[in-house]
Amino acid sequence: MPYLEDMDTLTLVAYLNQQDVRPQAAVGMAQVDIAHAVDAIYQRLERGGRVRVVGAGTSGRLAQLDASELPPTFGIEGHLWSAIMAGGRDAFWEAVEGAEDDREGGRTMVDREQLSEQDVVIGVAASGRTPFVWGALEAAAERGCLRIGMVCVQETPWMPLLDIAIRLPVGEESLQGSTRMLAGTAQKMALNILSTSIMIRAGHVLKNLMIDMKPSNHKLRQRAVFIVSSILDCPPSLAKSLLERHDYGIRRALVAHVTGQTGTALDRTVRQYQGSLATLFGDKEPRTLS
Repeated sequence: MPYLEDMDTLTLVAYLNQQDVRPQAAVGMAQVDIAHAVDAIYQRLERGGRVRVVGAGTSGRLAQLDASELPPTFGIEGHLWSAIMAGGRDAFWEAVEGAEDDREGGRTMVDREQLSEQDVVIGVAASGRTPFVWGALEAAAERGCLRIGMVCVQETPWMPLLDIAIRLPVGEESLQGSTRMLAGTAQKMALNILSTSIMIRAGHVLKNLMIDMKPSNHKLRQRAVFIVSSILDCPPSLAKSLLERHDYGIRRALVAHVTGQTGTALDRTVRQYQGSLATLFGDKEPRTLS
């Protein structure tokens, strides 16, 4: 491998960019295992389970980033899917030295969540051997949780603890030892695909649009108008009027328009279609996930 410091700037940027084909290839090779994880996690969420994604350093920050985006994007409650990071939440902003080596700390933080067999713990670590994550998976095993490992190596000592292993071997880092590069890119891709696929299965998406998005600012309210207008094939002015009558609740506005219902009847129908709205717009069976 050429020395990075010997390259001119354009060559360096081009070289690092070219290396990013490796994370995409690694995620592609793991598609079957990711799909298996999607189905297994969705089944537990449907039964009232929760997901906890555990990581340290870059892996923990990526887990936190993915988890934090799910409530505003898909309208789920934050307690359903959250991250457990070595060193606690403050470690997102500043490294907490030695936190990733605290195997007992990982066990303790999972135990605090009071998880059960209907819950899921996803351990994320480039090396596949981070002690904090290892301890978390051990605690999850004792509680009967579904256990998924996401690692950037082919072999991990965690295998006896795992129900599903998502292996993303990206090979040697361009900047040797810096797992924020190729390994981090692969993990972010895999986490995004995993969580987004589950949210789609749970009915939070209709016609490729985010029907449970929380329109919390002007830009997102404009997006809500586009979503309702696109699904109903109606003018934006009508979509905006519908949304304003229903406090910019996209799902509620859609159900109200299709059924013509108001009041308690509308409340009942919205609850009935708490999962997928596909039966109102097609012939699929509804799914449920509160």
